Amino acid sequence: MSDRRIKVILVDDHHIVLDGLESLLQQEPEFHVLASLHSGEEVLEMLKTLQPNILLTDFSLPGISGIDFVRQVRKLYPQIKIIVLSMHDEAHIIKSVLKEGVEGYLLKNIQHSELKSAIRHVSQGLPYVSPEVTRLLMDEMNKPKDEPELLTDRELDVL
Repeated sequence: MSDRRIKVILVDDHHIVLDGLESLLQQEPEFHVLASLHSGEEVLEMLKTLQPNILLTDFSLPGISGIDFVRQVRKLYPQIKIIVLSMHDEAHIIKSVLKEGVEGYLLKNIQHSELKSAIRHVSQGLPYVSPEVTRLLMDEMNKPKDEPELLTDRELDVL
């Protein structure tokens, strides 16, 4: 009999957050938490032997930056779907993360039911962005451009 559960690796530098996420997901028979890790480096090492369906990660991690971490996972393991669970609600950060090809972006103030729903959506190949994140991005797109951007996307890349 094959295991049809959604295999998840959790990444956050706060123990209590990891404990809460693990406890929440283990209550559902459809989820299987393979590992709870504290840094991007730990994850990259673990991915050599474990292959999750979903990588649920914080954006702010010790060591490797969130963007570099996502880029490395994308490059080395393109089949793994990434959901960022973050406290960062700044539109420029969200846009930069989404440009890296993550499948989901959630804010840490969501309800547990939304987290489970997002994991289900992403595991089925559908992108998921919290309605609150969508609102933030739409507000950003709709605000008048009175002031020029400090740096263009290309200038940020070079920097």
